[in-house]
Amino acid sequence: MTSKQKKTPQLMRAALRRAKKLYRGIPGVVGVGLGLKHTRERGLGARPKPCVKIIVKRKRARVRQEEHIPKSFTVEFEGRAHRIPTDVESAGSPVQQAAPVCRVRENGVLGMPGTPGFCVETEDGRRFLITAGHVMYNRRLKSPWKSDGPPVIVGSTVVGELTPLTYYAIVFEGKKMLVDIGCIELGDEIPPVLRRPPWTLMKKVARSADLDKYVSDEGDRPLLRCFGAETTPDIMLDYVDRDGLEFENMRLTYAPVLLHGRSVNFPFRGGNSGGAIVSEDGVLYGMHVVGYPSSPSRSWSIAATSIMEQLRHHLQARVRILRIAANND
Repeated sequence: MTSKQKKTPQLMRAALRRAKKLYRGIPGVVGVGLGLKHTRERGLGARPKPCVKIIVKRKRARVRQEEHIPKSFTVEFEGRAHRIPTDVESAGSPVQQAAPVCRVRENGVLGMPGTPGFCVETEDGRRFLITAGHVMYNRRLKSPWKSDGPPVIVGSTVVGELTPLTYYAIVFEGKKMLVDIGCIELGDEIPPVLRRPPWTLMKKVARSADLDKYVSDEGDRPLLRCFGAETTPDIMLDYVDRDGLEFENMRLTYAPVLLHGRSVNFPFRGGNSGGAIVSEDGVLYGMHVVGYPSSPSRSWSIAATSIMEQLRHHLQARVRILRIAANND
């Protein structure tokens, strides 16, 4: 018999591990994670139910037997069998997104535009602006920029220089993975263009446990805001992915940890790449890097914890969010 007891975070994480083994290899599946299933039940007692989310490129009325995803599955946990619901959602094919306000400017040549994300500082006093790495890559020349540290502008203001720590790959569990981080070294003084919201709002980074708690919460989850250059959507995180996001037609996989989010108002557009995802009380959850043209309400972001870990490794120093005082001029 299956148990109907409350689905604890520990049970749901066990269910997620089981679901990845069952469904991740099915053609067309682009993500498996935890979330809430919104049913058509009506009345005061109707509430979203914890489930395993299966994100597919597109839903089809008919599928082959080996590609069928059932409405629920069973997982063994603490000696008992538990029935876990699934929720299949279509998202199309992902693409990287980028457009103003943050870009490289080298010898009069402007790079791909994107969004300035958030600022950090090391224990030895160095300061950096972080954005999506693919925004900083010189796609026009299909290579890195010619100079060692080309200037980067936000709007029309030069804020700093691009560092070698941009758009690089690591080997994770035997697989080559992309770390999509753009790192711009700032000077001693924070430019006025960055001494305003959203950069003055950020106080700390959401921990890994905070991410798990958010997506497994059965109650009303708070909305987060993605501060993009094109739009500023309010979003809800659906699940945390620790396997990486694979692209078709590109020999790369996004390095984990990734967050899958859903806008409740404005769409994600080209230009939002690099946008910080922040709670109302100033907690940084992640940085938007990938969107879906066919489903513009959906977002993939790199968890802020992963970004900080990579920065600590490459900068060889402890890193924290830079608290910036507002510009009152």
